[in-house]
Amino acid sequence: MNYNLEEERNILSGCISQSTGYVRIAGIIKSKHFYDANHRMIFESIERVYDQGLSVDFFTVEDDLMKNNNFDKIGGAKGFVEATSTTATSANIESYAVTVKEYAIIRGLLQYAGQVQSMIDNGSNSQDIIS
Repeated sequence: MNYNLEEERNILSGCISQSTGYVRIAGIIKSKHFYDANHRMIFESIERVYDQGLSVDFFTVEDDLMKNNNFDKIGGAKGFVEATSTTATSANIESYAVTVKEYAIIRGLLQYAGQVQSMIDNGSNSQDIIS
C-alpha cells in the first residue's frame, strides 16, 4: 500500500485544530502529495485560507470549500468531519507530513517505472527510454 489515509486525516485535523499546524508543515507537503482526492481538496482549501491571511479553522476552511464548490464533492458535512476529526495529537504533524510525502514519491516512482516498462514492452531501445 502506497498511502496512509489515517496520516492524511491527522494532517488535516492538525492544521484545523491548532493555529500553527499548517505553518509547521507548509514547507514539507503540498496538496499534490495527498492520495485521497477529498483530502487533497481540503488541503487546497487550507492553503487558500492561509494565503488569504485568515485563521485556518473548521469554519474558514468549510466556507472556502463551499465558495469553491468543493463542499459537496468531499461528501458534505459528513465527509468534512470524517476527514478532519481525528484524535491524534498535532505534536507529530511534521512526521505525518513527511510520511505522506514519502508515499507520494513512491507512487511517482512506481508510475515512472510503469512507463519505462511500457516503453520496453513496445520495443523502445535504451536511448529512447533515457531521453
